[in-house]
Amino acid sequence: MSSKGKDNVNKEKSFSRLFTRIFLQVLEVGIVSVVPTITIFRLGNMDLDGMPAAAAGGLALLTALTSLLFNRARAYKDGRVQRRSLLAAELGLRALIFAAGGVCVAA
Repeated sequence: MSSKGKDNVNKEKSFSRLFTRIFLQVLEVGIVSVVPTITIFRLGNMDLDGMPAAAAGGLALLTALTSLLFNRARAYKDGRVQRRSLLAAELGLRALIFAAGGVCVAA
């Protein structure tokens, strides 16, 4: 393959990566703005159908994520990557504790 062909392939890959990154950022902003807005409106209207199930699903997700991060950190040898994974796991555990506390207070 000529260098011109390689340049075209690299441009296509970089465009694809850029498009994917922008798409995922737009999707993230949409999800992060829609979910709390719906939750706030439902709580404001005292329409609590399905809210315990959503809270239980969120707590289960946080529990699984924290567990996976702790296991991932233990798989690495001592170093920067292990510390970063342990920090992420600790932050996930804090989020889980705060979320569980919020569910208990709201109940």
